[in-house]
Amino acid sequence: MKLKDIIRLDDSESYRLHIAKKSNGSEPLDAYLDSFSHWENWQKCYRGRNRFPVRYVISFMDFYPKPGSSLFGGIFEVLNIHWKNAKDNPAEFYDVKLTEDYKELIGRLRISTPYTGRPTVVKLEKYYDDLEVLEIFEAPYRQRNFPGYENIDCAFSEIRRVISSNTPDWKAALSSVKGVYMLTDLNNGKRYIGSAYGDGGIWGRWQNYINSFHGGNSELIKLYENHGEGYMSNFKFTLLEIHPAAAFDEYIIERENFWKGVMLSRDEKYGYNDN
Repeated sequence: MKLKDIIRLDDSESYRLHIAKKSNGSEPLDAYLDSFSHWENWQKCYRGRNRFPVRYVISFMDFYPKPGSSLFGGIFEVLNIHWKNAKDNPAEFYDVKLTEDYKELIGRLRISTPYTGRPTVVKLEKYYDDLEVLEIFEAPYRQRNFPGYENIDCAFSEIRRVISSNTPDWKAALSSVKGVYMLTDLNNGKRYIGSAYGDGGIWGRWQNYINSFHGGNSELIKLYENHGEGYMSNFKFTLLEIHPAAAFDEYIIERENFWKGVMLSRDEKYGYNDN
């Protein structure tokens, strides 16, 4: 089935096709799941010129749970353009408004991503006839299923959403194991290596980060005190290894120290571990 069979547009030349992709460590899908206003902001700013020289934009977001596909995010009307000719960082800012057209398909319609190049905005008429619909969810997508321990490399926003909503399959998997994990600061590349061996396993340890924004770690506390809770959004969570709940705590700590050495996370240049 083709997109044009479901979303019928009389004048495709009046539209740009926007397929938002990961930028500066942030996933557009995570923005959409956090709140629609966050997703809407992905339509509003462009570091360059002439991104949306048309009246309408049909927007999709990269759907990382199923690579090679994109999720429908709405049709926006371009109301106004503001050019900010800053010397070091020129940008266009757009006033946009979500239209009512096919609004019921937002978060439900998944298509095959039509191109793999760097551009995120292209002329719709170039691809409109060939855009393929892969599926239509019964309800708007809210959260991917637990992807397996070996695939945990998640933005802070996703971990926060999973833990805040008490997502059952994630909780069952992460609370049943001990292990070693890594937090990576996407702002500067620094890493923090930690371990979980207390009650609640990985889930309980990461829950502490979500609630405190620093997990009680001295260097992360400094970041929190200097930059506020919003800084934690720069981090991603990665599982390095897992062990059964019956594993000895001393062994988990030994493995944590191994990874600190591998990742040089005790070195101030590369990491946030202070011991």
